[in-house]
Formats: sequence, C-alpha cells, structure tokens
Amino acid sequence: MRRPPRPGPRAQQRPAARPPRQQRSGTPASTLDPELCVVGRHPVEAVLEHQRARAERLYVQGGAASAPVTQLARRSGVPVEEVDAATLDTLAGRGLVHQGAVLRCAPYPYLAIEELDRAPNLTLVLDGVEDPRNLGAAARAAFALGASLVVVPQDRAAACTASAHKAAAGALSRLAVARVGNLRRALDQLKDKGAWLVGAEADAEQAPWQVDLRGPVAVVVGGEDRGLRRLTREACDFVVSIPMAAKGTSLNAADAATVLLYEALRQRRASTISP
Repeated sequence: MRRPPRPGPRAQQRPAARPPRQQRSGTPASTLDPELCVVGRHPVEAVLEHQRARAERLYVQGGAASAPVTQLARRSGVPVEEVDAATLDTLAGRGLVHQGAVLRCAPYPYLAIEELDRAPNLTLVLDGVEDPRNLGAAARAAFALGASLVVVPQDRAAACTASAHKAAAGALSRLAVARVGNLRRALDQLKDKGAWLVGAEADAEQAPWQVDLRGPVAVVVGGEDRGLRRLTREACDFVVSIPMAAKGTSLNAADAATVLLYEALRQRRASTISP
C-alpha cells in the first residue's frame, strides 16, 4: 500500500507586530545636544528666571522636589512634561546629575564685543580653557565677585554646555558671555573701549596686589596646561603671578581666576591699594 505524500511544512505564522510604543509629545528619543540643554534644578531655574527666551521644554521627574521649578516654568509659559528617571538620564547624558530636571533650550545668546559702548568695570577672559567644568566654576566666581562679562575663544575652548551650566550653578545665565573668533582682536577691542588688561602667568614678577585692579579691568587667565598664549600675553598691560606657599604647585584656571577677581574686589572695597 502506497503511503500518501507527506504534507509540506506549514507556513509559520509570525506573531502580529507590536504597535510602536507611543512616545509622549516632545520627548526626544536620545540624549540632548549638550549646547542645547541645561541640567539640574539650580541651573534650570536660572535660565527660566534670567534667559526665559531660551527655554523650550522642561522635563521633570515629578514630586515635591521638582515642584518649584515646575511652577516657575508654567508661570513663564514653558511647556512641562513629566517623565521617569530613566528618560531623564538619557536626556541629560554625559554622567550629569540632573536632580529631576532637564531643560531643552535654544542656543546660548553669546554677546558680541562690538555691542559694548565701553568696557565693563570688571571682565574675565579665559584663554583656551577647554574643560567646561572649569569654565562653569570660573563663571560662578566671576559673577560672585562682581564681573559682568566673561570672554572665551571660539576654537579649542569650552563653550556654555550643560556641563558648564551645571558647574556654574546658574551664573552663566546671569552674566554676559562673549565667544570670539579672534581673541587678540577682542582684547584690543576691550582696550579701545577703556579696559586695562591684566594677565596671569607663573613667571611674572609682580603680585596681584602690586597692580591697580580697580577698573575698568579685564583679568586674563590661560588654559589648564599651557597658560597664556604669546599673542594674548603681549596684549596685556600688566602680567602678574599668584605667589604659592608650596613650591612646584599651581592653581587651575578657575582657581586662579577666583584669586585675581577677589583681589580686584578687595581693592575696590578698600580706600587705597596695598603696597
């Protein structure tokens, strides 16, 4: 007896495809551009209070801790979206501690030196500081100690990114920052507008208190490793060094800027310059 032919293999039915996960309106699927976001409650609050035009959408984890920044955003007309912690981690990226708040922003509104009628009373110039955390720390000191302008080069230098905003604790939203294509030209413009330029270098012979820093003055600090570039140093009217108690040690750019800016503040509050 002949066997009936074996039936062919059954066509395997694929399970129905899952519908794509619906993403809430406005929630990006990946990390935000570090120049187009601000991370952390204090930096976010500073943008909402002092640079409202930059704010586009606030992402918060919700809860009592985020209530003040949420209320501030809603009063300012900024859309607010509650997301989970994992989404905030993705949005913030780069290992930043978001504290339950990430703000999507428009680009930072850098100032053009040409817009100034005259030099500010106190300016901080950072020549090639590449670490955004150093930029943020220096900006925080600048704002606290009375400077109203920070100048940075456009190339091979830190910009006002999320990391810089985090280190600045809101200061980058409360003072002006100029990002210039040619730092030497910018220094010459500040001089033409009435500023004296005081650079910091380890080999300088004068101490900061031996120079008049009562303004209008621009304090110029070099990068983390190389210090002031040659053209920058040549543009300075004075070059000073910060005496160190321990030999063979030095301060990073943000710390050096803090010391010099404090000396400028001390002189301005004193009746005479110390000998």
